[in-house]
Amino acid sequence: MALQQIPAQWRKEVCAILATERTGSLIRWTDDAIARYEASAAAVKVRAGDNNPVWQNEIYQPIRDFLSSPQAKGCPKEMPYPPGYTYDFLFLYRGEGFYGKILLFKDRKKILVLSAHLQDFEKLSCDD
Repeated sequence: MALQQIPAQWRKEVCAILATERTGSLIRWTDDAIARYEASAAAVKVRAGDNNPVWQNEIYQPIRDFLSSPQAKGCPKEMPYPPGYTYDFLFLYRGEGFYGKILLFKDRKKILVLSAHLQDFEKLSCDD
């Protein structure tokens, strides 16, 4: 499978949910995603001379910026649970490469952030 355009409807729905910044109710995170995000974002902020705490909602706008681009590409991912539509993608957070993986629940009203951390590989698995 090759890197592909992420469907516009999926991107639109995910961006609308991210815009609410309703972490915990509409925007859920796995424990692993929180831990990796906090470590990655803190490292990026420290390198930039910013010693302020890391907040989950700080990543929402960079993800929205990427997903709002007409050229947003990624890989569809099969997730056995929970049911939904998942894509992974590479985007920028404060000028550094990050890896993201988000599941849009089947009701299309909530998302689950599965990954949002520093990119630790050169390209996505489906990018031939």
